[in-house]
Amino acid sequence: MKSVVIHRLLLAVTAISAAGLSSLASAQNAEYELVIIEPWDLEYRYASSSASGINNLNQVSGCAKPLEGSCSFLWTRETGKVQIDLAGVINDAGVIAGGNQIRLPDGGMISTGLSQAFGINEANVVVGDTTGRYWGGCRWTRTARVWDEINGMRSLVDLGVPSAHQARSINESNQIVGVVSTTGSCGDFEAFLYDLDTGEHVDIHELLLGGQSGITEAFDINDAGVVAGEGPYGRNIGEVGPFIWSRDAGFQFLPAMPGGTTMDTHARAINNRGQVVGGGIVDDQYWHGFVWDEINGMRDLNDLTEGIPERFMVDMAKEINDNGWIIGSGHYGAWSPERAVVLIPIGGVNCDAIRQFKTSCGNGKLKVLVKSSLPRGAELTIDNDGDLRTLTIGKGGKGKVKYTGQSGRHTVSIVECGQHRAEVDCG
Repeated sequence: MKSVVIHRLLLAVTAISAAGLSSLASAQNAEYELVIIEPWDLEYRYASSSASGINNLNQVSGCAKPLEGSCSFLWTRETGKVQIDLAGVINDAGVIAGGNQIRLPDGGMISTGLSQAFGINEANVVVGDTTGRYWGGCRWTRTARVWDEINGMRSLVDLGVPSAHQARSINESNQIVGVVSTTGSCGDFEAFLYDLDTGEHVDIHELLLGGQSGITEAFDINDAGVVAGEGPYGRNIGEVGPFIWSRDAGFQFLPAMPGGTTMDTHARAINNRGQVVGGGIVDDQYWHGFVWDEINGMRDLNDLTEGIPERFMVDMAKEINDNGWIIGSGHYGAWSPERAVVLIPIGGVNCDAIRQFKTSCGNGKLKVLVKSSLPRGAELTIDNDGDLRTLTIGKGGKGKVKYTGQSGRHTVSIVECGQHRAEVDCG
């Protein structure tokens, strides 16, 4: 799953929300329903909650304070928040990576040795860093690390990424993104991609700036290898903004938030549908969460969400799963404690209605079959290693698509319901 990394500028975000904001509870053309995960004890003045990870089963991991013992919770729409003993990023098997441990679905714990965990994939490969010393300001002695049960904890520096500082996300192909830093300072971050299977190191910073100075960061990578990050608009140009990058398409810089500038717009996560989320400062001088996609462009989540209480603002979107569910943070007015938020798409596909997702391949023909209780005419998007096709549900809740001329191994999934994923070998 995607990583949750707090950017240096977000240190100011969590303290700020609009004092005296008018109610946004009746957003026109609402596309999301807002759920606020409240703290355990609302009577405590400094009670807060935060969300750190979401998977494609729509399980949310986070922390709610105050509470004796662990503040960690696992939230679902059906159960609400349930106290557990670890918060962090979470994969579709329900394995949580946080701090220096992973938590198995049965409650068992395994030590990773990391100081912080920022990403975990379905093979339980965890990425993060170890912190040796804090030097003051934003200077740290950090080393990017990767952990798995077979190899234990390994340094990305030793694996071939010089000065690797933080590893922030890992996809299902074991591609890792993060930043290097020669001084440990916030002033010299440089984005990288590292392929754990092949040992290839891609210097994203060099590809963008060609040896020129500037800060670049990589925050997330989806299974198609598309990276969400930020950096200057090319060589010798001072303007900075969010981008997506892939080997095939190169860099695409995203527009500014409505009422903001690209310099104050920050991308944090990308899902397998190509939707990007993050946040930025707009013309009211407060942070607003955003969602971006190729069709709709850059949009303020506060303008798309119903049920927002008076004086509440969704100020940062931290992660988005393949079902389009978003987790982030919000505040009830100026300098109020953080609240974890979940934004649920309205009128989306009911993934629980899919009873069977089956793939097969023979003679170069890859077939995908879905059996469900979805209504006739409902549409699903099938992703065959980036080749997207529409599957239309027909009579009896069934639907199928076919790909011809296929060979080798393929990963096939339902884009709207990322928990339905299969590997198929076409020879």
